[in-house]
Amino acid sequence: MRGKFGVGFDEFKKGFELLGEDTPAEESLKQEFDKIDSNDGGYILFDE
Repeated sequence: MRGKFGVGFDEFKKGFELLGEDTPAEESLKQEFDKIDSNDGGYILFDE
């Protein structure tokens, strides 16, 4: 985790794996991550 302010892509992906759900393809996960990362900073900030 980027300090206590956000989550990087690797952590985002790991979260899906930990949920035990069928993990989407990495490309699909990256697209979803990029949609949420509204400032294109490479992290999902908790206020995004």
